[in-house]
Amino acid sequence: PEVTFPVVGARARARGVGADRAAARVLGLAPGTPVMRLRRTALTFGDKPVEYRVSTIHTAQHDHVQMLSRPT
Repeated sequence: PEVTFPVVGARARARGVGADRAAARVLGLAPGTPVMRLRRTALTFGDKPVEYRVSTIHTAQHDHVQMLSRPT
């Protein structure tokens, strides 16, 4: 059975970088094309990390939108 943990917070850092060879190939870009690299760690209770994700976004074609909410 899969164990799941509720995400209660996250830390994210975004930085402009040049696309490395792997990201350029996947995104159909020339290596070195400006992209945004987003590193995100999702946290559960006690600031325990439950997910780590790295996203590479070609901002000429896409926006990064993040919606945050607090439990009611």
